[in-house]
Amino acid sequence: MPPLTDTVMILAAGEGRRLRPWTAETPKPLLDVGGRPLLYWTLEHLQRSGFTRIIVNAHHLADQIEAALSSEALHLSAELVVSRETELLGTGGGIRQAARYWPPEGAWIFNGDVVCDYAFSPPSPAEAIMVVRESEQALELGPVWVRDGRVTGLLDRGAGSGHPFMFTGIHYLSRALALDLPESGCVVRDGYTGWLDQHAIAADIHRGFWGEIGTPDAWRAIDAQVRAGAFPWLTGSAQQDRLQ
Repeated sequence: MPPLTDTVMILAAGEGRRLRPWTAETPKPLLDVGGRPLLYWTLEHLQRSGFTRIIVNAHHLADQIEAALSSEALHLSAELVVSRETELLGTGGGIRQAARYWPPEGAWIFNGDVVCDYAFSPPSPAEAIMVVRESEQALELGPVWVRDGRVTGLLDRGAGSGHPFMFTGIHYLSRALALDLPESGCVVRDGYTGWLDQHAIAADIHRGFWGEIGTPDAWRAIDAQVRAGAFPWLTGSAQQDRLQ
């Protein structure tokens, strides 16, 4: 079992507006990467990491997400749960709604457009853990300020209180904190920023592979890397079999 919990949530409800027109007909997590939906790579990586329950939230073209999760092309032993949103709740609201499926110890959260070999092995437990990475774009995209393994500031709040990192879209929350989120909104702006003064938020610095398919150029780059066998956790014959 991964540290802290056996449950992970994939955020897959968004509209993927930066990837239109492709996402007008296909949810972003189901876009083709290396000959198959990105979501399938993600699910297999998370199961390999030791998770036995995987929750996926869905709103935009939710029927396609549910169909993909029940496809015979997907062979998983992990339990799959869909948290369907009748209206788009944002990252924070989506997490809060799905928390009813979480165990008391909480869940890891993984953005549905991210490709990353994070090992889910934080240095110490905490109510909340943000996985961050070095990036020259950290200040531009919205920094996570970190000092001595703790998040000391987010975005403009606490600016300069530590070293600026970029949020990877991977994090851990206790169930209590997830239920503290508003019914809709952003988990960072409407959750984490308010917790800074009340809760110790840990930071885990990831130094391995990270990528995302949030823009057409980024999508093409990740697709090319997968086809070239560049994923560290999908090397060798197993990946080549997938791509043939």
